[in-house]
Amino acid sequence: MIFYTISPGNARLVLRIYFIAVLASVAWLSGKVLTNRARLHIIRRDNTHVPRLFGWIQGPSLLRYLPKLRHLPGGKTGFSLMVLVYSLSHVTDLTTTSLVKSITVPSRCVFGEGLVVDTAGPWEFTYPPVNGAPYILIHNSQYTSINNSGSPGIFRKANRDPRFCPTDQDTLGTWSCTSGSLFSYAAGTPLEDVGADLQNQGLLYPTVSATFTAYNNEYAHAIIWSSSAASDDAGTIWNVSAAVQTNPSPRDPVSMLTLSCVLDAPEAEPIISKMQSLTTLEVWKFAFQGLMYYGSGTPLVQDPEQELAIVLNTMVMVQGGNNYVLASPPAGEDQTQGCLAVVTNVPRVVEALFMIVAVLFGAICLLSFFYALRIWMQDRELRRLTRSLPDDVSGWASVAVREHLITDGRVENVEQIELQDWVMGIEGAGVQRRLRIMPAQEAPAKGIPLKDVGRDRDRGSEDTQAV
Repeated sequence: MIFYTISPGNARLVLRIYFIAVLASVAWLSGKVLTNRARLHIIRRDNTHVPRLFGWIQGPSLLRYLPKLRHLPGGKTGFSLMVLVYSLSHVTDLTTTSLVKSITVPSRCVFGEGLVVDTAGPWEFTYPPVNGAPYILIHNSQYTSINNSGSPGIFRKANRDPRFCPTDQDTLGTWSCTSGSLFSYAAGTPLEDVGADLQNQGLLYPTVSATFTAYNNEYAHAIIWSSSAASDDAGTIWNVSAAVQTNPSPRDPVSMLTLSCVLDAPEAEPIISKMQSLTTLEVWKFAFQGLMYYGSGTPLVQDPEQELAIVLNTMVMVQGGNNYVLASPPAGEDQTQGCLAVVTNVPRVVEALFMIVAVLFGAICLLSFFYALRIWMQDRELRRLTRSLPDDVSGWASVAVREHLITDGRVENVEQIELQDWVMGIEGAGVQRRLRIMPAQEAPAKGIPLKDVGRDRDRGSEDTQAV
């Protein structure tokens, strides 16, 4: 399950509160179910096994009772339920903490302002500038798209949003570039001669633009590219042929890789048909050279086809966007762009645990109501006799006190709140000494360092003196 408006921290907090609250309610209701079930056993059979009356036992205490009792606390059903709830309490907490995280998913984000490509024109430039903020913005948007698992392209609009991840809805198309063959020439062969040879083989168009990095009479990082247009004023769709030097050292033989590109963006064709392609390639040749290498003295980039396509895509967008990055989409057009949204992911295992806990709570509520109804249908006197059935430590302490009173010939009902007036201590002397529960006022003074007992005895002494 994906949440777009809740942070992972808040989602984990809400889920943990839910699991803690619901499982605590399940434990409390289950304790009532176990007690009522024991009451029914006594009402129907006059007795029940003592381990069934231990109430709800939490956590590791379950295992501690097994070797001592050699009997399952709460019976098979009760013990299984205690283990289930204890396990769920830890499993839900661990899965919620470790698995509920933020992820990125494709979405649509508000565009705001940036460069917006106009496919209809008119356009302000005959060739796109290469030295301004629009070039940097569009060039970076190509890599932002790649980094966000998208592709380079001629986008309808672009801005500086690092979440940018265009879809087909945001893309006019792209330049499609492929690599050809490698051609080798002797070190220092003039670049004009290299270009002429490639033209003779039909791998470059007649008018070329070229540059290189000179090292005395040698060179490296040479690039040549050309347009299929016959002139700047041809007004037609044009393709690009290029060649790039692959060897990093100027002392090595010159190795040239040929490249060719065609436009695969029908909606962008009006833009490039109005561009002065020969001038554009001349102005942009240094941008082309810069993208082909990793820096001075380095070899050709790993994917020159993609880098050349990025240069050409950037060129078309700067031209179509009139070299302006403060534009907004016209009214009535899409005001969003593809992006990656950071959302909170609640995996299916957590959803399953959520449902399991909810179903368990509903089942325990029904079971609690069922046993409460069965108890209500029993004889009133039997209900009264079994009402004080112990189901926890204080309940069993009350039973011990009542048993003490019975051995003393008194039959009294002891409320749990009265346990504060009782102590566990040693009575008798010599071999007759034994551990026993007794009223605080009957306990030996040495063994009962209780303030309440001392106050009771002080009051007794004052009463004696007064008499």
